[in-house]
Amino acid sequence: MSLILFLTACGRKSEIQETTISVSAKGALTEEIVGSKDKQNYPLDELRAFAEDDIKRYNKKVKDGQVDLKSCEIKSGVPRIKITYGSWKDYADYHNSVFFYGTIEEAKKKGYDFDTKFVDNNGDTAASSTILANDANWYVVILNEPIRVKVSKDFIYVSENAKVIHAKEAGPREKKDQENGNITTDALVYLICK
Repeated sequence: MSLILFLTACGRKSEIQETTISVSAKGALTEEIVGSKDKQNYPLDELRAFAEDDIKRYNKKVKDGQVDLKSCEIKSGVPRIKITYGSWKDYADYHNSVFFYGTIEEAKKKGYDFDTKFVDNNGDTAASSTILANDANWYVVILNEPIRVKVSKDFIYVSENAKVIHAKEAGPREKKDQENGNITTDALVYLICK
């Protein structure tokens, strides 16, 4: 059920990096999928019909699913789709991927172990004990997709396989799959913010 795959089938896989998830202060998500200008894209009506049908199937399957197509357009030859999700769980279920947003304490209760190396927003090594000591006060985004994330808070620590792009924007470090050149993540990405 991934519109990202549908759009990137139109172009280079590396274009996925431009796709961004924004997390509101209340935890609602907005996904902006950006396709590629380099390849022939699907006609707008076909793209919109695919997105609407896919979202409708998901919402019907999941009784309390809160996924909504906000826009579907082609600007300057680049397909763009904006989808909102009621929560991180809707996003994760819709894409059949790992995505979590909440306090560190909530993440630990969900089974995330934080067994990784962290760096601060200057790139200096950070102690996991410092991060875990603030488990009720700090928030974390955990994902397994090569996608940028924007939040209303400031990112202060990220796992070593991630980078802070701006104070409120972070994402996985680029790693290309040697077999097919796709951007990948080799482990869960942890993005800590407060």
